[in-house]
Amino acid sequence: MLTLWRLDQPEIAAILAADLNITPYNARFRKFLKDSGLIDPRRGRGLTPTWPGLLPRQVQVPIDHILHDKNFRTISLETGPRIGGDHLPLIGILELKTPRERR
Repeated sequence: MLTLWRLDQPEIAAILAADLNITPYNARFRKFLKDSGLIDPRRGRGLTPTWPGLLPRQVQVPIDHILHDKNFRTISLETGPRIGGDHLPLIGILELKTPRERR
């Protein structure tokens, strides 16, 4: 559904932030990125695992995501502190590129 929307609305800048219950190294996730044109800002920044938040970091997996299209650049992406629930927060700072940069 998102892929079809992106194909119909390429001029609209897009961010998807969600618990997708899938890791970034899953083949279906990689296909979704390719088909949708979204970018995973984790690439080159480490895993930033988010679940299960109550267990040690060494056994957590990154299943929560902040994805964006080419209209944004990632300034930072990190896992936040435990604040309740079974997921850690994923904190991202994105910057919208200027119209000149988007050409």
